[in-house]
Amino acid sequence: DDDDDDDGTWLALDGATTTTMTTREMRETRFGGARAREVLAVPVRARRLAAARDATASERDVVFAVRLRDERDGARGGRRRRAETRDADAGAARVGRIREDPGRDARWLFPARRAASEREGGSDVDADAMRAMLLASSGSGGECARGPMVCRGYCSSAWSIECVREACDVDAVVDVHVCAERVIDLAGHRAPGTPRNFQFRKMAFGEFLDRVSERAGREPLIGEGERYYLRSVDGKARADVRRTHPGLARALELECVWPETRFHSSVLRISSSETTLQTHFDTHDNVLIQLAGEKEVTLFPPEVDSYMYVQGSSSRVNYPNNAPGEFPLFDKYAKDAALKIKLRPGDALFIPAFWFHHVYASGDGATVAVNVFFRTFEPSAYNPSDIYGNKDLVAGKEACDLASRAGSALDELPEPFRSFYARRAVKALANQLAVRINEEW
Repeated sequence: DDDDDDDGTWLALDGATTTTMTTREMRETRFGGARAREVLAVPVRARRLAAARDATASERDVVFAVRLRDERDGARGGRRRRAETRDADAGAARVGRIREDPGRDARWLFPARRAASEREGGSDVDADAMRAMLLASSGSGGECARGPMVCRGYCSSAWSIECVREACDVDAVVDVHVCAERVIDLAGHRAPGTPRNFQFRKMAFGEFLDRVSERAGREPLIGEGERYYLRSVDGKARADVRRTHPGLARALELECVWPETRFHSSVLRISSSETTLQTHFDTHDNVLIQLAGEKEVTLFPPEVDSYMYVQGSSSRVNYPNNAPGEFPLFDKYAKDAALKIKLRPGDALFIPAFWFHHVYASGDGATVAVNVFFRTFEPSAYNPSDIYGNKDLVAGKEACDLASRAGSALDELPEPFRSFYARRAVKALANQLAVRINEEW
């Protein structure tokens, strides 16, 4: 810095060699000329030098320079030093040791395209097999390479709207989505700035069941052909069917195939026929249990998220009803990866976290289903205020926030320097994760 006096003292760590230099010497030999880009300078107290040396000992051609400040700099300088020390310690804890290129055989961050027929997932399993696989992978610190699974005949196929009516409190007041269109756009699917396409209406649960099953004698609320959708909620708490609809929960007697200690929430869903829930993903694993009616579920693997036109946790892609050319990246890179599964009464579908899914209520009559969400990891990995199971993981949000900060920092540079450092930053991130960007990089 220009404010540094030429006689200030530095320690330069070059591998295992430590050299004492003045500011003038550092500027001339380390911070100037061709080697300037290879210098990393971090303000840190002398007691951290050993850790700094250890962190850089294996890195070739890297100089770690530490400016030593005297305690006589005064109280103001002492406060600044303490703040600098805290920031440096926190940064060192986050960054860890810089990793080298992982090699040609490493997994790709942006893998090659694969059609649904080329990947695992969507296989039919029995309840015991589903339970065994979910228990084996839940809480694993390693890879969670699980695909969707279908358990046919998981529960009774004799359920109907009338069965639900008998098992529930028909006088309870519920919030219902009333929509004039087939796609109920809860969030994100619509273009930014577009108003939502449904209205919330409060009504007795019995009235809702009349409307959703198209019983005669009910006047439309917003227009002819309107559709209804209910997702059970429990105020600001995570929903649990055992609490919101205890009679239904007792009557269902669902066999627990999910890790019960990692339970997050359970949700009752009832919708009109030919209703579509927009394409989205959840950050929790979930089992979708079809009780009445039929559903067509279309799933897309997490690696195609760059082509799904994502807003939050939802995709703007309205597959398969997109206008030609509306979403060209999806058409080119993601559409062929679609995995389509038909659910009938009594079936259960395991939807892994971060798999995009688009749900269409097919067939005649209303559909009834229960979703059970559960955690893959320990609670500390998740946002504690997440009641719907779709908020970013803590580590993921932190990484994305850091990426935003990195982008803001690079905005100060003109091209081509901005892109130069952006590529280096992306490559450094891939190296830290021991992955390659793609086949070439």
